[in-house]
Amino acid sequence: MEIGDVHFKNVNYYVGLEEYLVKCGKKFDFVCIDAPFGWNFRYVYTRVQLLDFIEYDLLCDECVFMVHDVERASQRNTLRIFEKMVKEKGYEFEKKEVNNGKILRVYKLRKAYL
Repeated sequence: MEIGDVHFKNVNYYVGLEEYLVKCGKKFDFVCIDAPFGWNFRYVYTRVQLLDFIEYDLLCDECVFMVHDVERASQRNTLRIFEKMVKEKGYEFEKKEVNNGKILRVYKLRKAYL
């Protein structure tokens, strides 16, 4: 998988997710990412499929995007790219974290022109 200047090697993929997102013909106003593959500490980036929502322009002008387990370095690496990409697509965002042993990060995204 390659997005912009970043090439992701040796990452786990959600089988069929990218194809579904490309073909579904919908934009999302709420996304919650919490699934396997983030626990493997040999990966520098995990859950890179969350970037598909930005890459394929699948977010509404205003939306909430939540990501669980962001205490992991690999997830934080991916979210740095996510934040860069949403800015490049014209979104402003606020982010908050909730910590109950594991950290949930919540983004409130809004197109800058609204």
